[in-house]
Amino acid sequence: MKAKILPIKKRVKKKIVKFIFMKKREKKEKKILPKDPAVEAMGKLIKNSDVSRDEKLNKLIEHNLFLQRRHE
Repeated sequence: MKAKILPIKKRVKKKIVKFIFMKKREKKEKKILPKDPAVEAMGKLIKNSDVSRDEKLNKLIEHNLFLQRRHE
């Protein structure tokens, strides 16, 4: 019976370890991104406004394009 139990435990442990490392990697990637005050302001503006999700996405996309042009 022990021979059957061990592989399952190992598989679960591997999945948990992978999940933890994935979360750590996500955190590091978030830290790397510089916080642009213009982006934050736009984000707050969009959060507070009472518009549909599609409109919010369109605003974000437009704003991102504007930022890209500004950096070039």
